[in-house]
Amino acid sequence: MIFKQFLIIVSLMLPLNSFAQTIKITDLFHALSLIKTEKKYFTETQLDPFLDILQTRSGIMHYQSPNLLEQHYQKPIKGNVIFTPTQMKINFPSRTLELSVERFPEISLFAQTLLSLLNGDLKALNNNFTLKFQTHNDTTWQLDLTPTNQLKKHLLSINVIGKQSNITSILLTKRSGEWRKIVLQSIPPTPSL
Repeated sequence: MIFKQFLIIVSLMLPLNSFAQTIKITDLFHALSLIKTEKKYFTETQLDPFLDILQTRSGIMHYQSPNLLEQHYQKPIKGNVIFTPTQMKINFPSRTLELSVERFPEISLFAQTLLSLLNGDLKALNNNFTLKFQTHNDTTWQLDLTPTNQLKKHLLSINVIGKQSNITSILLTKRSGEWRKIVLQSIPPTPSL
Protein backbone atom coordinates (compact mmCIF):
# COMPACT_ATOMS: atom_id res chain seq x y z
CA MET A 1 0.00 0.00 0.00
CA ILE A 2 2.78 2.43 0.93
CA PHE A 3 4.63 1.61 -2.31
CA LYS A 4 1.46 2.30 -4.34
CA GLN A 5 1.01 5.70 -2.63
CA PHE A 6 4.66 6.48 -3.32
CA LEU A 7 4.16 5.70 -7.04
CA ILE A 8 1.08 7.98 -7.20
CA ILE A 9 2.94 10.86 -5.54
CA VAL A 10 5.95 10.43 -7.84
CA SER A 11 3.74 10.27 -10.94
CA LEU A 12 1.99 13.47 -9.88
CA MET A 13 5.32 15.21 -9.37
CA LEU A 14 6.80 14.19 -12.74
CA PRO A 15 4.76 16.61 -14.88
CA LEU A 16 5.70 19.45 -12.53
CA ASN A 17 9.37 18.58 -12.78
CA SER A 18 9.28 18.31 -16.57
CA PHE A 19 7.33 21.59 -16.80
CA ALA A 20 10.02 23.29 -14.73
CA GLN A 21 12.54 22.18 -17.38
CA THR A 22 10.66 23.72 -20.31
CA ILE A 23 11.82 26.89 -21.97
CA LYS A 24 10.41 30.16 -20.66
CA ILE A 25 9.83 33.00 -23.12
CA THR A 26 11.65 35.49 -20.88
CA ASP A 27 14.74 33.24 -20.70
CA LEU A 28 14.64 32.68 -24.47
CA PHE A 29 14.49 36.40 -25.22
CA HIS A 30 17.26 37.10 -22.73
CA ALA A 31 19.44 34.54 -24.56
CA LEU A 32 18.54 36.13 -27.93
CA SER A 33 19.47 39.58 -26.59
CA LEU A 34 23.00 38.32 -25.85
CA ILE A 35 23.65 37.47 -29.53
CA LYS A 36 25.35 40.55 -30.99
CA THR A 37 26.30 39.23 -34.42
CA GLU A 38 25.47 36.07 -36.31
CA LYS A 39 25.69 34.59 -39.78
CA LYS A 40 23.54 31.68 -40.96
CA TYR A 41 22.69 29.90 -44.16
CA PHE A 42 19.12 30.54 -45.20
CA THR A 43 16.67 29.05 -47.64
CA GLU A 44 13.71 31.25 -48.47
CA THR A 45 10.57 29.85 -50.07
CA GLN A 46 7.86 32.24 -51.23
CA LEU A 47 4.40 31.52 -52.65
CA ASP A 48 2.59 34.02 -54.85
CA PRO A 49 -1.04 32.81 -54.68
CA PHE A 50 -2.25 34.92 -57.63
CA LEU A 51 0.27 33.47 -60.06
CA ASP A 52 0.51 30.14 -58.21
CA ILE A 53 4.31 30.40 -58.35
CA LEU A 54 6.58 28.95 -55.70
CA GLN A 55 10.08 30.46 -55.65
CA THR A 56 13.08 29.27 -53.66
CA ARG A 57 16.21 31.31 -52.99
CA SER A 58 19.19 30.72 -50.72
CA GLY A 59 22.22 32.47 -49.34
CA ILE A 60 23.70 33.81 -46.12
CA MET A 61 21.91 35.97 -43.60
CA HIS A 62 23.96 38.36 -41.47
CA TYR A 63 22.61 40.00 -38.34
CA GLN A 64 24.38 42.76 -36.40
CA SER A 65 22.75 43.98 -33.20
CA PRO A 66 20.80 46.18 -32.89
CA ASN A 67 19.92 47.61 -36.31
CA LEU A 68 21.21 45.58 -39.25
CA LEU A 69 19.86 42.52 -41.05
CA GLU A 70 21.29 41.53 -44.42
CA GLN A 71 20.23 38.73 -46.73
CA HIS A 72 22.97 37.90 -49.25
CA TYR A 73 21.34 35.79 -51.94
CA GLN A 74 23.57 33.31 -53.77
CA LYS A 75 21.09 31.10 -55.66
CA PRO A 76 19.41 31.25 -58.14
CA ILE A 77 20.68 34.82 -58.58
CA LYS A 78 23.19 36.89 -56.60
CA GLY A 79 22.10 40.04 -54.81
CA ASN A 80 21.25 41.36 -51.38
CA VAL A 81 18.54 42.94 -49.29
CA ILE A 82 19.51 45.09 -46.32
CA PHE A 83 17.03 45.99 -43.58
CA THR A 84 17.59 48.83 -41.11
CA PRO A 85 15.00 50.61 -38.96
CA THR A 86 14.95 53.50 -41.47
CA GLN A 87 15.14 51.83 -44.87
CA MET A 88 15.33 48.72 -46.98
CA LYS A 89 17.94 48.47 -49.76
CA ILE A 90 17.50 46.01 -52.60
CA ASN A 91 20.51 45.34 -54.81
CA PHE A 92 20.15 42.79 -57.62
CA PRO A 93 21.58 42.85 -61.15
CA SER A 94 18.23 43.83 -62.66
CA ARG A 95 16.94 46.02 -59.82
CA THR A 96 18.35 48.44 -57.26
CA LEU A 97 15.99 50.21 -54.87
CA GLU A 98 16.10 52.15 -51.62
CA LEU A 99 12.75 52.23 -49.84
CA SER A 100 12.42 54.71 -46.98
CA VAL A 101 10.15 54.39 -43.97
CA GLU A 102 8.48 57.71 -44.76
CA ARG A 103 7.15 56.43 -48.07
CA PHE A 104 6.65 52.78 -47.06
CA PRO A 105 5.88 52.58 -43.31
CA GLU A 106 4.96 48.88 -43.56
CA ILE A 107 8.60 48.14 -44.52
CA SER A 108 9.79 49.83 -41.35
CA LEU A 109 7.30 47.86 -39.24
CA PHE A 110 8.35 44.60 -40.91
CA ALA A 111 12.09 45.30 -40.56
CA GLN A 112 11.70 46.49 -36.98
CA THR A 113 9.73 43.33 -36.14
CA LEU A 114 12.50 41.07 -37.43
CA LEU A 115 15.13 43.14 -35.63
CA SER A 116 13.10 43.09 -32.39
CA LEU A 117 12.91 39.31 -32.64
CA LEU A 118 16.64 38.92 -33.29
CA ASN A 119 17.48 41.50 -30.58
CA GLY A 120 15.39 39.59 -28.05
CA ASP A 121 13.22 42.67 -27.49
CA LEU A 122 10.13 41.05 -25.97
CA LYS A 123 8.67 44.41 -24.91
CA ALA A 124 8.66 45.76 -28.50
CA LEU A 125 6.99 42.59 -29.79
CA ASN A 126 4.37 42.72 -27.01
CA ASN A 127 3.58 46.31 -28.02
CA ASN A 128 2.83 45.33 -31.61
CA PHE A 129 1.65 41.71 -31.50
CA THR A 130 -0.39 39.22 -29.58
CA LEU A 131 2.11 36.51 -28.66
CA LYS A 132 1.45 32.81 -28.21
CA PHE A 133 4.45 30.83 -26.98
CA GLN A 134 4.56 27.07 -26.65
CA THR A 135 7.24 24.49 -26.10
CA HIS A 136 7.20 21.06 -27.72
CA ASN A 137 9.90 19.45 -25.60
CA ASP A 138 12.77 20.65 -23.45
CA THR A 139 14.53 22.40 -26.36
CA THR A 140 12.05 23.09 -29.18
CA TRP A 141 9.65 26.04 -29.13
CA GLN A 142 7.19 27.97 -31.31
CA LEU A 143 6.23 31.62 -31.12
CA ASP A 144 3.15 32.85 -32.99
CA LEU A 145 2.81 36.60 -33.49
CA THR A 146 -0.49 38.17 -34.55
CA PRO A 147 -0.14 41.88 -35.40
CA THR A 148 -2.11 44.49 -33.46
CA ASN A 149 -0.57 47.55 -35.17
CA GLN A 150 -0.56 48.86 -38.77
CA LEU A 151 1.03 45.62 -39.94
CA LYS A 152 -2.32 43.85 -39.55
CA LYS A 153 -3.48 45.54 -42.78
CA HIS A 154 -0.86 43.52 -44.66
CA LEU A 155 0.28 40.71 -42.38
CA LEU A 156 -1.82 37.87 -40.98
CA SER A 157 0.82 36.25 -38.77
CA ILE A 158 4.46 35.47 -38.13
CA ASN A 159 5.32 32.00 -36.86
CA VAL A 160 8.80 31.45 -35.45
CA ILE A 161 10.20 28.01 -34.62
CA GLY A 162 13.42 27.44 -32.75
CA LYS A 163 15.57 25.07 -30.80
CA GLN A 164 17.14 26.31 -27.58
CA SER A 165 18.24 29.89 -28.34
CA ASN A 166 18.42 29.34 -32.11
CA ILE A 167 15.72 30.50 -34.50
CA THR A 168 15.35 27.74 -37.10
CA SER A 169 12.49 29.10 -39.23
CA ILE A 170 10.32 32.17 -39.71
CA LEU A 171 7.02 31.95 -41.61
CA LEU A 172 5.33 35.21 -42.64
CA THR A 173 1.76 34.93 -43.92
CA LYS A 174 0.21 37.96 -45.61
CA ARG A 175 -3.49 38.75 -45.79
CA SER A 176 -3.29 38.33 -49.58
CA GLY A 177 -2.47 34.63 -49.10
CA GLU A 178 1.18 35.13 -50.03
CA TRP A 179 3.61 33.53 -47.61
CA ARG A 180 7.37 33.50 -47.16
CA LYS A 181 9.26 30.93 -45.13
CA ILE A 182 12.90 31.41 -44.14
CA VAL A 183 14.73 28.34 -42.83
CA LEU A 184 18.00 29.07 -41.00
CA GLN A 185 20.97 26.75 -40.52
CA SER A 186 24.19 27.33 -38.64
CA ILE A 187 27.36 27.80 -40.64
CA PRO A 188 29.91 25.24 -39.45
CA PRO A 189 33.14 26.76 -38.15
CA THR A 190 36.03 26.85 -40.59
CA PRO A 191 38.73 24.42 -39.47
CA SER A 192 41.95 26.15 -38.54
CA LEU A 193 45.21 25.05 -40.09
